[in-house]
Amino acid sequence: MTQLPKYVRKQTACRHLDMSDDTFDKYVRKGVLPGPKRRGALVRWKWSEIVAVLDGGGTAMIEAAQDEFERGATRAKARKSRAS
Repeated sequence: MTQLPKYVRKQTACRHLDMSDDTFDKYVRKGVLPGPKRRGALVRWKWSEIVAVLDGGGTAMIEAAQDEFERGATRAKARKSRAS
């Protein structure tokens, strides 16, 4: 199997999970799968979080440490809220 990037589009995740977009969306809404990471118009899912959930952990078991992408998104949200 090919190596996936750290962050994947919904379509990529669906293809590798062998599920439809609708099923994927339903699982995210119900908390079965983790939600996406957003940075501006960019919406991606952290593949390691999806794997962690599928390997037996719930979404609460997902690692708490933020990586570089998540830190950038957090800083952008903070700047936006201060500007409001």
